[in-house]
Amino acid sequence: MQLRWLASLVTTLGALTTATGARADQPDAGPPGPLPASALQPALHAIMMRPPPPPPPSGKSPGLAVGLAVGTTFVGYAAVVGGAYIDNGAFVPLFFGGQAIAAVGPSAGHLYAGEVSHALLFGGIRAGALMVADLGVGLALGCAIGDSIDDSSSNGDCGSGATALMLGGLGVAAAFGLYDWLDAAPAARRANQRARDRAGLTAVSIIPTVDRTRGSTGLALTGAF
Repeated sequence: MQLRWLASLVTTLGALTTATGARADQPDAGPPGPLPASALQPALHAIMMRPPPPPPPSGKSPGLAVGLAVGTTFVGYAAVVGGAYIDNGAFVPLFFGGQAIAAVGPSAGHLYAGEVSHALLFGGIRAGALMVADLGVGLALGCAIGDSIDDSSSNGDCGSGATALMLGGLGVAAAFGLYDWLDAAPAARRANQRARDRAGLTAVSIIPTVDRTRGSTGLALTGAF
């Protein structure tokens, strides 16, 4: 519909421009005056018959983006805590599955907004940081077992290294998670802006024009493509 209207308007304006030029090029006709209203009627009719603009694209909710990011993160860490208190075979899937959800969870708002590459990058960083924290937990357990077996051995360096790994991994995961929480709402707004930009690529405007050198009037078709 939009394309048929645009083609009709361009054809009408082209014919109008040709007629104006022909009037100006006639010899001994004197200075050309403005075109009569009847000459502009086809173009004005085409403008009046322009179809209504398409409805605006459905937008992404910034509040929903934040809710997805925060809620998914808490679900992941709740599974981790629950797995830590289970002694049966459900420990492994709950603990590590929860960590996977917690790694991706803060980027759920960006996934909702269509920023998949950002979600993959930041989710991967958090997953690596949580693996480092898991390594620290493993080392701490090893140090504790070693102390229980041989009280005379000194495992101070072992315990310090394990603590550094745990705190460092959790700190990096928390920092990148907090960033995604704060950026979830702007990500939804960026998605809405991209949708508006795509919808506006075929925006067309009609502007009256006056050619003072030739004494003629007409219409100009402008747009962003």
